[in-house]
Amino acid sequence: MIPFDEKSTSKLRELTELYIVTKELLLRAEEIPDRKADIQAIKELRDAFDHLMRANATIFGLKDSATDPQDFDQNEYIFRNTDKAYGHVYRAGYDTLDWICLKLRIPTQSATRIRLKAPPDSDSFRHPQWRG
Repeated sequence: MIPFDEKSTSKLRELTELYIVTKELLLRAEEIPDRKADIQAIKELRDAFDHLMRANATIFGLKDSATDPQDFDQNEYIFRNTDKAYGHVYRAGYDTLDWICLKLRIPTQSATRIRLKAPPDSDSFRHPQWRG
């Protein structure tokens, strides 16, 4: 068994924290009347799970090492797949938030409580809502 290195452990913690937030969004979205399954969010979570299982297969020595090149870096492979899983969970959260905003007709800015601002160096190309 290959233990997680510190980089992969940190990424797994970030993934877990993000999953908790995403799962809460999904549960809240299910409470909206006329809610149908959000296929895209479910697909993203399925893809995230696949990447985690690839990492776990390497950790537990279940990955076929005969097909791996000689310079195969197992720790890097574990990190890369954990990072890819993070990306899928991130997209699942945004897909769900997007669906909630569209369904309830809430501007995304209000739903996320984020005040959009353009970068300071883009004064000549600011959208009116970014001024201020």
